[in-house]
Amino acid sequence: MSKVRFSFVCVNYEGCEFTKTMVLSLLNQTDIGHKFEINIVVVDNSPILDEEIHDYCKLHENVKYLRSDRNEGYFAALNMGIESLAQEKNKYVIVCNNDLEFARDFCCKLLQVEDHDNVQVICPDVVTFDGIHQNPHHVAGLSRLKIFLFDCYFSNYFFAKALLQIKQISSKFNLGRKPEPVKYPLNYEINQGVGACYILTAKFFRQHQELFFPSFLYCEEATLSWQVRKSGGTLVYNSSLKVDHAESASLSKLPSRKTYEFGRDSYWIIRQYLFE
Repeated sequence: MSKVRFSFVCVNYEGCEFTKTMVLSLLNQTDIGHKFEINIVVVDNSPILDEEIHDYCKLHENVKYLRSDRNEGYFAALNMGIESLAQEKNKYVIVCNNDLEFARDFCCKLLQVEDHDNVQVICPDVVTFDGIHQNPHHVAGLSRLKIFLFDCYFSNYFFAKALLQIKQISSKFNLGRKPEPVKYPLNYEINQGVGACYILTAKFFRQHQELFFPSFLYCEEATLSWQVRKSGGTLVYNSSLKVDHAESASLSKLPSRKTYEFGRDSYWIIRQYLFE
């Protein structure tokens, strides 16, 4: 009986220790080499060659290091990794951030996921270090009210700062009352999954050669949702697939001016896809 192959593609950007932790969590998967085999592709988007992560990848024969000479963003780097897998027969291609740690039974659980006719993307249970479950990112499509609020947020940096301050004040009334995560059935159809991790199925690659993204950075969740739905596919959330995400889920933090501008520029480019 031939083994199932999973390929993981992650993006490193000056985050060597995060990347090493993520790779190690995959190399330590339960039953690796027996029920399945894995390939790992690390795409380095760092402005200067990260020799430490380059040398670390070379220590493992199933870990490939790719250098992106020109940083064109998160999805562009993932597409570079996907292209390197074009001749391989993978059951799934998992694309992700580098600041993740996969549960030891992640691949075993993934083997048990049932195929469904139109599922192109599976979104795992991504949990931040402060215990927030980031999926589903959006169960349903964004309402016109939410889009209007995004319009306001991305209209002006100082207005965005004011909106976040209002949100911070309102959140104080809920201190100590962390809501219980909603329990969804397995393979629950959703509109958007958080961009930290996506599992691309064979059905995705029958329709697409790469991830669609018309901008540099941010708002990837919306464009992937549009790309999948436009081709007649669906995204599903599977709570049995556990991934730890080394970030805080605080929504009261204002990004730097430069980061805000990246998000603003992407938002006004992709906004049209929110209404389709």
